[in-house]
Amino acid sequence: SKAAKVLIGFSFVLPVVALMLTYSRGAWISFALSVGAFVAIANLKLIPVFIILAVMAIPFLPTSIINRVMSLFTGNDTSMGYRLYIWEASLKALGADPLTGGGLGTSNFFDAYRKFMVPEACVATHAHNMYLEIWLETGLFGFLSIVTLYLSTLKNTLLAAVRENRGFRYAAIAMFSTLFGMFFIEMVEYIWFYPRVLFAYFILLGVCLACIRMGREKREVGSVDRK
Repeated sequence: SKAAKVLIGFSFVLPVVALMLTYSRGAWISFALSVGAFVAIANLKLIPVFIILAVMAIPFLPTSIINRVMSLFTGNDTSMGYRLYIWEASLKALGADPLTGGGLGTSNFFDAYRKFMVPEACVATHAHNMYLEIWLETGLFGFLSIVTLYLSTLKNTLLAAVRENRGFRYAAIAMFSTLFGMFFIEMVEYIWFYPRVLFAYFILLGVCLACIRMGREKREVGSVDRK
C-alpha cells in the first residue's frame, strides 16, 4: 500500500541522515557499495542510471562532506595516518602471538598493543580493523572461523537472492548487499566495539541464514513436487 511505502521511505531517511552526520568516510563508501550491489542484483540494467544519478548528486552534497572526502587526497587526513600507526603496531603484536591470540576484550588488546605502539598512536582501544582485531583477540582459529562464516554466508545469501524469483528475493538481496557493503568499513574499523552494533550485526547474520534456509527448503519442496 502507499501508506506502507511512505513509512518504509521515512524509515530509510533517518539512518541516511545519521550516516551523513557521522562524517565517517568508511561508512559512506560502505553504504554506496551496498546500494550499488542491491541495484546490480535487483536489475543490472539500472547500473548506468545509478552511476549517473550518483555523480549528479555530488554537487548537492553539503560542503562539509565534500571537504571531508577530499581530505583523503589533499594530505590533510590525520585519521588515516593515525590508523597506519595503529595497524603497524597491531601487526607486530599479532606476529608475537599469531596462534592463540591475547584473549577477548579491549584490555587484552591493549596489553599486546602497548609493547609495540609508537608515540604517534599511544592511545588505541582497538585495531581499527575488524579482522585484525579478531585475530589478535582469538588467535588464528578464531580468525579463520569468523572469515569462513562471513564468506560462506555472503555466498549462500547471494545464491538465495539469484535463485529466488519472488517471495523473499528482495530480502535476500538486501541482506547480501548489506554484508557486501560492510566489508569495506570492517577493513578500517572494528565495528564490534559497540555492543549495539555487535547485536545488530548478528541479527543481520541471522536474517541472512533464514533467507538461505528458506531458499533451500523451497528448492527441496520443488524437487519433491517434480518427482
